[in-house]
Amino acid sequence: MSESTVRRWRDELIGLLAAQAPRLDRALKTVAEQGAEAVLIDGTLIRTELVWYSPALPGRTADITAARTHDIVTICERLKIPPLADKA
Repeated sequence: MSESTVRRWRDELIGLLAAQAPRLDRALKTVAEQGAEAVLIDGTLIRTELVWYSPALPGRTADITAARTHDIVTICERLKIPPLADKA
């Protein structure tokens, strides 16, 4: 199986999962209503519960750029949940 086929399948799967996901604002509202104290933008270092995933962005996209692209910071501020992210 070629690498390009695997990438295409991966991207199609991410698209299908993103289409099934709740809208970001609704997912964060649910988290806020459950008493969340913060939202982790990048959960790779700390075990977390997945509440939302975005459509695929290029792999080189920095976390802060992805957060801005999807208005995560704006929505968190509106819901009064501080977003936490690493400096990279």
